[in-house]
Amino acid sequence: MTQRITQLFKDQARLGKVISVFFFAGIVVSAFVLFMLPHNLVYKGQVASVDGAWPVFIQLFAVIFITFLIGLGAVLFALLTKKETIVYLEKRKTENATTEGTSGGQAEDSDLVKAFRAAIDQVKGEKETLQSGLNSISKQLDAGQGAIYVAAQKDDKRVLELRSGYALNMAESNKVQFEFGEGLVGQAALSGKSLYIDDIPEGYITVLSGLGSASPRFLLLSVIRKGNEIKGVMELATFSPLKENIRKQIDEMATLLADKIG
Repeated sequence: MTQRITQLFKDQARLGKVISVFFFAGIVVSAFVLFMLPHNLVYKGQVASVDGAWPVFIQLFAVIFITFLIGLGAVLFALLTKKETIVYLEKRKTENATTEGTSGGQAEDSDLVKAFRAAIDQVKGEKETLQSGLNSISKQLDAGQGAIYVAAQKDDKRVLELRSGYALNMAESNKVQFEFGEGLVGQAALSGKSLYIDDIPEGYITVLSGLGSASPRFLLLSVIRKGNEIKGVMELATFSPLKENIRKQIDEMATLLADKIG
């Protein structure tokens, strides 16, 4: 018996139904007592005395008072239950939003990131992986030029060495490196933050082809990092602006490259 009562109080739906039944029963009993009031006040064809009528009124007041208490309890229970439901729903919404924010870059990659993942996963070796990833992103963005610089330690200096290039105007044998803090590439590495420049001067970067030459107007330097360690910088020059959501996806792709750099 005690166990059933305990389960009843844990089950809010059943408890609400029980309270509602008692409240309805109280209303019925109150109506019946009121209906019988004239009959109870008459005793053998005569109106009962004050002393005789007093128990009848006490009975009536008791029934109405108990019914009122049950009704008040039902209202309070409904309000508390509604509040708990709202809090639960808000909590679920918050949890869902947190989950989406955490897994957004994994379970729901954009088409850019998906293609980039496929490009770097289908090859082996650091050099091949960096080049495949750079080619993939450059082609998807119609980039004029692209480059990946990898961080290294030379004597007592931290430098960034060119490891992969896309449409660069230089021989493959050329060695290009920047110290941390030197030039735009070095500044990005030193600050640990991506740089986006949307007003490159005409002729600052020139792309050559068999059809002539052209100058990209937009430049993004995305830091390749793993935790607090700067692994390199990815540089992309484009002819059209890069929206913020695209820049975030590029930063995500740069992070993916960090695991591929030894």
